[in-house]
Amino acid sequence: MAVVHFGNRHCAKNQTIKQCIKFHIDYAKNPEKTQYGLLVSAYECHTETAAEEFFISKKMYEMITKRSQPKERDNISYMLMQSFQPEEVTPEKAHEIGYQFAHEFTKGQHQFVIATHTDKEHIHNHIEFNSISLDCTHKFNGYKQWGKAAQKLSDKIRKEHGLSVIKAPKQKGKHYAQWKAEKEGKSWKQI
Repeated sequence: MAVVHFGNRHCAKNQTIKQCIKFHIDYAKNPEKTQYGLLVSAYECHTETAAEEFFISKKMYEMITKRSQPKERDNISYMLMQSFQPEEVTPEKAHEIGYQFAHEFTKGQHQFVIATHTDKEHIHNHIEFNSISLDCTHKFNGYKQWGKAAQKLSDKIRKEHGLSVIKAPKQKGKHYAQWKAEKEGKSWKQI
């Protein structure tokens, strides 16, 4: 069974866009978690220069479209994390499935870096993909249900490879802010 987590990346106030992109890609590529880089691949960029290439495409997008966002609100990249059931798949097979998943999910229109981590009991893929398209004319459409679409696609690919899928997935957990407010007794939903 595989679980897909997803999210959009924003910059912290004390970081530049380039630093933020590099931080997330470097975390994914951690040599101690990826069999010293053997389980790291990229699409339409190089694994060593992906952060710079993501940043350059962002600048080209701004020049071509004349559009930009304040860095705190800008989706600079997106993250997908695909986890596998322990002992169900080899690291190499997980990496292959993750690459196929990332390519199909982005429809081949966005650069991405995929790193398969083997440091936990469950093997999992970290996928960072550029918010800007390869032709630098548009951004990824982060529509409301894209997380469900990602899970559905991951399940389809897993079935193709003869792996298990979650038959009755649990509801999404609470947002951290909601959980914290409830814990402190300050939740307007509880009141």
